[in-house]
Amino acid sequence: MSTIPRPAGEKHHYLPVFYLKRWAGRDGRLCEYSRPQDAVKPRMTHPSGTGYERDLYKINGLRPESSQLLERRFMKAVDQRASDTLNRLLDGTDLATLNIDQKSGWSRFIMSLVQRHPEKISWITQIVDERYDDRLAEAEANYQTFRKPGDPPTFGEYKARMDPNAREILKAELLQTIVDLPTVGAAINKMLWGVATLNDLRPRFLTSDRPVVLTNGIGFEMSHIIMPISPRALFVAVNTLLKLTQLQQALREGTLLDHVNHTVAAQAQKFVYFHDDSQLGFIQDRLGKYPVQFIAPAQTIPYRPPLRT
Repeated sequence: MSTIPRPAGEKHHYLPVFYLKRWAGRDGRLCEYSRPQDAVKPRMTHPSGTGYERDLYKINGLRPESSQLLERRFMKAVDQRASDTLNRLLDGTDLATLNIDQKSGWSRFIMSLVQRHPEKISWITQIVDERYDDRLAEAEANYQTFRKPGDPPTFGEYKARMDPNAREILKAELLQTIVDLPTVGAAINKMLWGVATLNDLRPRFLTSDRPVVLTNGIGFEMSHIIMPISPRALFVAVNTLLKLTQLQQALREGTLLDHVNHTVAAQAQKFVYFHDDSQLGFIQDRLGKYPVQFIAPAQTIPYRPPLRT
């Protein structure tokens, strides 16, 4: 009797289980919509069975105990802090009582959802592979500028001590850098936060592998960040009371619900989610309608090649 081989590698969820389980029904499953070919197909699955790729954040070339550090130390910490804050967002807590760690944890999670998906990982890999040698040449030309006490006196000596897996390590560092940008996180923390909840008890909001709906820039008077956090609730961050009032009015009129569901489905690349298969026609017309966009300049490629440890 033959056995089915177990897939190799760890599951790395770019859509964390704690987030997706808000759309799960009493049996613990939610409906995943995807387009494997021409038609969108619904599939009932547990949150742990979707929104992942194996070894997505693995650092190639390192020892097994080190290759999973980005997932085990950074991503899991991001998700755990966000899970704690999500509970507060949904339990009716006065958001003014959130401390800085709770707010920063949620802001970092929002940034991670924009950056951590498979298409972005492929883009990072391509950018680093294309520009690594140029960045290395820049590092050599400016070695005395970034040289720290204890570093070798010349770049040639420094290069001889560089980690042989420096290129792969830089890919992981770049992802962590753009997820954890302090200036962006601080800007989100300063926005006015709210949770908008539907008046009726029916699940209405979709989510997807691109659940964050945001304006082109978050530093303007009418900027906003919107994200479904349950089938009946939205997280909202704005810079002015006027914008908050406008969004509240749009929610009452139903236009905000329509806008969020359309955008969440249209900017999805692989998956849209609901608690059942009742949204098949809506999602069929929208899934993947918007092209993937990458938010991070190539200049954020780390400048200092890592040394062997």
